Amino acid sequence: MLQASVTDGAIVNVSSRAANDCLTGFSVYSACKAAVVSFTRCMAAELAKRHIRCNAVLPGLTETPPVLRMGDQRRNALCATIPVGRLASTREIAQVVAFLCSPESSYVVGAAWVVAGGKQ
Repeated sequence: MLQASVTDGAIVNVSSRAANDCLTGFSVYSACKAAVVSFTRCMAAELAKRHIRCNAVLPGLTETPPVLRMGDQRRNALCATIPVGRLASTREIAQVVAFLCSPESSYVVGAAWVVAGGKQ
């Protein structure tokens, strides 16, 4: 837990879009990612009075090594289910995290930002 002397800052937890979905064969993964979102909201409520903002980012399919190791056919089929039709870059996810850490997001507290190309 944070020291009592900490009175300003931002915490961004990374969850997954799977937190909001029932993915066949991934029930434990989805449940754990949903727990990250719940923890984030609870911590946001507890730490807001200390001016510490807690938020979560829920990325969709992203260009990470495991996803890139998928066969082209499987990856293309998954991309076809995403409204923008492609994977997220790690840079796109990082930019949302950076925004949530910045002063520009000073009124964003306890939010779960889905960054999934329009796939909810």
